[in-house]
Amino acid sequence: MAKQSINLGSSANDGGGTTLRAGGDIVNDNFNELYTALGNGTALQIALGSPSTGDVLTYNGSIFTTATPSTLANIVEDTTPQLGGNLDVNAKQIVSVSNNNIVIAPNGSGAIVLDGQTWPTADGTANQVLKTDGSGNLAYGNVEAVVNIDGANNLESATLAVGDKLLVSDGGTEGRALLSQVDTLFTSTTQTLTNKTLTNPILSPTATTAGKVEFLEGTDNGTNKATLIGPASTADVTVTLPAATDTLVGKATTDTLTNKTIAGSANTLSAIANSSLTNSSLTIGSTSIALGATVTTFAGLASVTSTNFVGDITGDVTGTADVATVATTVTITDNENTNENNALIFAAGGDLDGGNLGLESDGDLKYNPSTGTLSVPNISVSGTFSTVNSVTMDANNAVIFEGSTADAHETTLTSIDATADRTISLPNVSGTIPVLAAVSTTAITSTPEELNVLDLSLIHISEPTRPY
Repeated sequence: MAKQSINLGSSANDGGGTTLRAGGDIVNDNFNELYTALGNGTALQIALGSPSTGDVLTYNGSIFTTATPSTLANIVEDTTPQLGGNLDVNAKQIVSVSNNNIVIAPNGSGAIVLDGQTWPTADGTANQVLKTDGSGNLAYGNVEAVVNIDGANNLESATLAVGDKLLVSDGGTEGRALLSQVDTLFTSTTQTLTNKTLTNPILSPTATTAGKVEFLEGTDNGTNKATLIGPASTADVTVTLPAATDTLVGKATTDTLTNKTIAGSANTLSAIANSSLTNSSLTIGSTSIALGATVTTFAGLASVTSTNFVGDITGDVTGTADVATVATTVTITDNENTNENNALIFAAGGDLDGGNLGLESDGDLKYNPSTGTLSVPNISVSGTFSTVNSVTMDANNAVIFEGSTADAHETTLTSIDATADRTISLPNVSGTIPVLAAVSTTAITSTPEELNVLDLSLIHISEPTRPY
């Protein structure tokens, strides 16, 4: 609450000031705020006693009392100082006096971090140096050999001798080594050359083995190898490899020859059993014949051409046979169950009165033994065509009547596209069916007797009145 003041007016008893009751209320409000701030609302909790100059008012948990503040004449008097914020040296230095050290010692597992670089918390071993891991962490490590190659003398044109030296590291120990030591390393030990080009290399033999080249295979970590070795010879020999991507075939190995020609006049293939051949038989028709075997009966032949057949011929026979060999009877198999379309067989190219005739079929004329359905594209009947039971016409075409005279005029009996099943019955009398002049869907519900009466009344209406 803000401080409240009593209005005293401009002069005594001028009636312009705060009333006595309102003034008392202001006084009470001000005191209530003081008693609440410095006490418990009803009593002040403050004991000043006999304060001295420089004392301060402090709250001890129960009341406010005076106390003499502790002040430092020098920062050195604070034995446990702590910073409340960053220490800004303001371009000044942190120095020590009397040649004393400046000690920075983090507590516990803390580390010293200077400008983002974390320093090690323990000393390294002798001769180690401080190195960074590239991620802001410093650590002690062994000294690596450091040579300023670019600043060294240029020896590129010099001829090196076995007494010249190189800087090397032997298991972590750096030092000098002679070129002769390097030569001994490469000449007395087995080395692996990777991606190297050898120009006219000579593989010298040892005292017990000939010169050789070993090819280690890679599918089993190189434990197996193929060795190319120079045999003992009385003169120089040259082996020329093929100028194509290929695989060499050895005389003692089992290999497959592809696109190779074996001259029959200079080579002999012997003792090869049929079981060793990929194709050890040939097939004529459906009869398989092993090489070297004799077969007198063949099956599954599509055609056989000969001018002199000996013995019986069974199965289907096409072509023209000699009159003496034509059979006079044909065996027919009864089939009324199979649901299939069978072609009807016709005599072709012969006299309609009989004789030796060929056979042919028409794919559009077929019969199904299971359904008893005969499928015929067109039927031409010169006599009477009789149908038992009913006739169902699925075609869109109509029935055309030629009439007694074959001319260009016919009578067509057709139907209008039905929207439901319809039945039209022919009367059980002889006569002529009347026709309508226009297409109509209106059914005539009058009986013939009613039509006769209607017809008679029309006659009476249309004829003039005759005198009697």
